[in-house]
Amino acid sequence: MPWRTLKPVDKKTKLLRLSGAATNNLRNISVAIPLGRLTGVTGVSGSGKSTLIGSTLIPALRASMGNADANIQEFTGEQADLVYPLPVYSKLSGADELSRVVEVGQDPPGRRGNSNPASYLGLWDRIRQLFARQPDAKKLGYTAGHFSFNAAGACPQCKGNGRRVMWLGTTNVSYQCDICHGLRYEKSILQAKCHGLNITEVLALSAAEALLFFEEDKVIRRILKVLVETGMDYIKLGQPTSTLSGGEAQRLKLAREIGKGNRGGHTLYVLDEPTTGLSPHDISKMLLLMDSLLQQGNTVIVIEHDPSVLSRCDWLIELGPDGGTRGGRLLCKGTPKQVAANKHSLLASSIEFPDAVT
Repeated sequence: MPWRTLKPVDKKTKLLRLSGAATNNLRNISVAIPLGRLTGVTGVSGSGKSTLIGSTLIPALRASMGNADANIQEFTGEQADLVYPLPVYSKLSGADELSRVVEVGQDPPGRRGNSNPASYLGLWDRIRQLFARQPDAKKLGYTAGHFSFNAAGACPQCKGNGRRVMWLGTTNVSYQCDICHGLRYEKSILQAKCHGLNITEVLALSAAEALLFFEEDKVIRRILKVLVETGMDYIKLGQPTSTLSGGEAQRLKLAREIGKGNRGGHTLYVLDEPTTGLSPHDISKMLLLMDSLLQQGNTVIVIEHDPSVLSRCDWLIELGPDGGTRGGRLLCKGTPKQVAANKHSLLASSIEFPDAVT
């Protein structure tokens, strides 16, 4: 698959260094993450990959960056009830080079039940404002608020959910609203159209269809173009984000980040096994998303097993040799070519690195 030329890691490369990591089964290891590069963290199951990054490096960055709520963004769902081990490490350096840290998990994006790709990507307000400017809406006296199924335009029966819930004595049963028939809006709202479509028909558009529909809106097109170019052209604008697969959820989150563009700072993105359940075609699309983030001057860490991803990393960190108490050791580090030639690497015996990778 097409890929960028790997960036060298040399004496001039700035590093994020974590020393003395001993959380859980980690054996007092020290690692360096080259900034502005794609780093793959790999090893057998239970070797300490997630412990090193998710349970040690990320908490260490939280402590170093001070205002964690402002600087560290979690895309990993509601985790308030989970208990994590306290990070154990001796020193962290290089964090001052980062402006943000973003963890990208596989659970559905958006924290509200009505979340959909249009709202999550920041397109929803712009679409509603576009509808409010149309002749139909002006004639009927509708504002942008009328085109929200969370506000003025919502079906009064189901409150914009499209479904109703009935208690049958022992359990709740959900069924389609018999007033709006699942469309979520008052019937009068659907009389207002934009380029021949009402608001529910626009929400039913795929990303590819919407890219054509909004051809005159540069902002909407820029974000939708990312979705289309990364293989998510089939995603519906109004599709509940809870229906997305883990791989789709991660790609949607990354598409939002790319669509926002570089904010003038240096962001560290952390992806935990993003290729789980993806086809080779979808893996290639995920790699393109990572490449887009790197081209904006950011750093990406990917915890991964897939050879096609690891061989395209600028730097690799391999833990092992086994899981649990027999893991947590740093087996080797270096470029894919260096790791492939390292006698301590378990990767070397199972991965063929392309000749083009240096």
